[in-house]
Amino acid sequence: MSLRQGTVPGLESNASWAILVGMAEADLNFIARQNERLITDMASLRDDMRVLTAIVMRLDSAMGALTQEMRVTHTQMARVIDRVRKLEDASE
Repeated sequence: MSLRQGTVPGLESNASWAILVGMAEADLNFIARQNERLITDMASLRDDMRVLTAIVMRLDSAMGALTQEMRVTHTQMARVIDRVRKLEDASE
């Protein structure tokens, strides 16, 4: 049995079916409003993605700077250790 010919399971009466059919029909105004909503949502998501991308790029840049700082600190500590070793050797 076709859904249009009979009642829909779960709906109490044909009146409920009529409401369902009425809701299914969309006019151009409805489609235009939905299209505008989708465009607005897409713009919002695009802005969010730009912000998140900027955050990731900033963190990536900070990570590179941190790696360089760790290398320089390691070199500096190696020089200090060499100086301390020379002073210890000279005092013996």
